[in-house]
Amino acid sequence: MTDRAWIHEVVGRVASEVLDRHVAELQDELVRRAMEEVQSSLSARGNGSEKLLAAVAQVQASTGQRDILNTLLDETAGFCARSVLFVVKQDAATVWQAIGF
Repeated sequence: MTDRAWIHEVVGRVASEVLDRHVAELQDELVRRAMEEVQSSLSARGNGSEKLLAAVAQVQASTGQRDILNTLLDETAGFCARSVLFVVKQDAATVWQAIGF
């Protein structure tokens, strides 16, 4: 084996060992940071069940079909970016109203 080939082999092996160790460290760091970010986002949002109960209370306080559907559609905005309500009559579903599109 020539000196050049031997050097290439040694450098390649050492580089692989170093990269393997750093990839594992980077993976651990990425997971840790992502978990911190997710936890802080969830904390900032507050308790989802309380939000859901408040939305249900608003729908229950509504009177009349149009008011109930409007409230239902408005309350979905706290949970998702886009919402659509369909009215189903017999075999046909028709879009009643949508938000966020």
